[in-house]
Amino acid sequence: MKKFYTLFVAVLVAAVAFAQNAFAQNGKEMHQKAVPVPMQMQKVRAAKSQNRAQLPLKRMRRAEGEAATYVKVNTTPENWEGHYLFVYEDGAVALDGSPADVLDATGNTISVTIADGQIASTAATDAASFTIAAVDGGYSLQGAGGLYMGQISDANGLLSSTSTPYVNQLSIDGEGNVVVLSSGGAYLRYNASNGQARFRYYKSGTYTNQKAIQLYKLNGEWTEPEIEVLELVTLPDGLQTEDYAQVMLGYVSGESNWESKTVNQTVQVAIDGADVYIQGLSYWVPGAWVKGVLKDNQVQVPTTYMGEDDYGYENYLIPYTTDGNGGFAETPYMVLDFDAETRVISLNENYFFAESDDATASQGWYDYWESLTLTPGAVVQPEVVEVPEGLETVQYNLEAYDLTFEDGEDENAEQTPVYTPVTRVTRVGFDGTDVYVQGLCSYLPDAWLKGTLSDGKIVLPSGQYYGTYESYFGDFDFYFLGYGENGVEDVRLTVSEDGAVLTAENWMLTNPNAISENPYEILTGAVFYRVSETAGTPAAPSVVKFEDSDEEYDFGAVTLNIPITDVNGNPLVVDKLFYKLYIDEAGAVSEYRFSASLYENLTEDLVEIPYTMNDEWDFYVNGTEVYVYLNSSTLSYDRIGVQSIYRGGEEEHKTDIAWYTIERTENAIHAINGEADTKAPVYNLAGQRVTKPIRGLYIQNGRKVVMVK
Repeated sequence: MKKFYTLFVAVLVAAVAFAQNAFAQNGKEMHQKAVPVPMQMQKVRAAKSQNRAQLPLKRMRRAEGEAATYVKVNTTPENWEGHYLFVYEDGAVALDGSPADVLDATGNTISVTIADGQIASTAATDAASFTIAAVDGGYSLQGAGGLYMGQISDANGLLSSTSTPYVNQLSIDGEGNVVVLSSGGAYLRYNASNGQARFRYYKSGTYTNQKAIQLYKLNGEWTEPEIEVLELVTLPDGLQTEDYAQVMLGYVSGESNWESKTVNQTVQVAIDGADVYIQGLSYWVPGAWVKGVLKDNQVQVPTTYMGEDDYGYENYLIPYTTDGNGGFAETPYMVLDFDAETRVISLNENYFFAESDDATASQGWYDYWESLTLTPGAVVQPEVVEVPEGLETVQYNLEAYDLTFEDGEDENAEQTPVYTPVTRVTRVGFDGTDVYVQGLCSYLPDAWLKGTLSDGKIVLPSGQYYGTYESYFGDFDFYFLGYGENGVEDVRLTVSEDGAVLTAENWMLTNPNAISENPYEILTGAVFYRVSETAGTPAAPSVVKFEDSDEEYDFGAVTLNIPITDVNGNPLVVDKLFYKLYIDEAGAVSEYRFSASLYENLTEDLVEIPYTMNDEWDFYVNGTEVYVYLNSSTLSYDRIGVQSIYRGGEEEHKTDIAWYTIERTENAIHAINGEADTKAPVYNLAGQRVTKPIRGLYIQNGRKVVMVK
């Protein structure tokens, strides 16, 4: 099976701030699901982003006629001040000083050519250089992008700042290597390990495990150059264009990190003999064109000037090749595969492309794109599946594993797959050979898929549209994809002889597009079990977490675990399952009443709540987890309890009340019953550990939890 390379990035930072403000204005804490970043299956590496609101200083170029070079420093000088390159000679790379946001990044290097102890001064080398200046106690090291670097503790890492000139001590050892000692006692070295390729400070006890580095000094003066601008690509007069549907997957530089993006739009393509003109490859200048050359069913697209964007910045499209091991290199052109029969154009898997304000940049990207598909014809607005009127459906419980990935403790360790068991309630309806399935998308549980039944198998076509999930983080389209040994494929469900068990032969993905895998969620080992209605006592529920009201907001919240099986493990018909809440105030126990005057989606007061109640405002259901708002003050509660009620098989069975004791302290509220470790690590749905979770859905203690504060 195709190997998965998973590397995750931060999500929607600006949208989060907006969402928090929006809910504060509404007087309600956020409890909508936080949409995770898609897991990129063929990610190249953690490339450097360039925030457009905080662009680095203009890259400095050598004046015409000068033949300046960087010369190796072999002895300790009396005066260190000047412009330098920090170099790892054996790898022919230099530390890139051009980024304006962070220097401590895997692969933050440029390639250099060393001849006779010298490196030519070029636009690329000047942009990567550092200025060494005297400060109290030593020297500061400032990159051309404006960042100072240093380390204030004896630990692995590299700090960068636009305002703090970190102190370093410098010397040249007997082998001609530069010794850079930080104020914290760590040493600047080069990590040549696979997947690292980075300059960084390493602690004094183990720094010799990393590679020694060398220093090269510029033997000339800086000048501010004129930036060369390439000509825009324009269409020849009279050349006819054709609508193409574009799907492009990649990452865009956000406020503080990369944000995953899917571009789905109609663009124009024109083919004039061997010349191919394509519109829409620039995210920031979508009307710009590139020109490629068609040869042997491949279109070669070179570095291209895309023009000035709405922010006033120049944009260059820069192609790169990958090496299959997480590395990459700039290349004169990228390759797009052309299918002569279908006329589909797609980015070759060995290439990706980025945008920057400098045609020679290997860092400081605005964005980069790893998947591109262009299909003849305009974009067709997807439609959700509608079930036939009067369709009879049957409950099937889905048992599967939610596949996520966890970082290793060591910085060089690969991510570890984590399989979290999940149970979901789904519904299946048969209309002749047509089969309808509901409940596979956790974000849109009411959405349907349509398949066909033939020869004991149900085939669910890949690429079906679940719909749009609207949240305060933005609107997100969700698609259903199958994935197997051949990549994206239809999902096949093997049907047992009695029809009671449906077993998936391949993986099921929740995806942001209908073509290329880039999943929000992966379900593996999925089996559907038909549920028959019988009498039984439901398994005991529990209160997992309680959130108290406070002086600002006069409402609380409670997270419940409502099992959908009986005490013997048999599945329950969820339409017959209910729960009640109980309140203990100074020894007086009462049923909690959900008043229609306080719950905007209720038309009458309720004491019993159907398990299936899910309005995603006051009630939220995800598998056995139920999240409920308590729309009145909870400050007088001493305990809160929950009881399950099941009326299947024409019998009523109730559980005992499961109580949760509340202990209030000056700064916190916590359970004393030990149901959950609230200090356990928290992970987002993409498997990344989160140190400061915002409001939304996360994984803690091996299960999904909703964070409200």
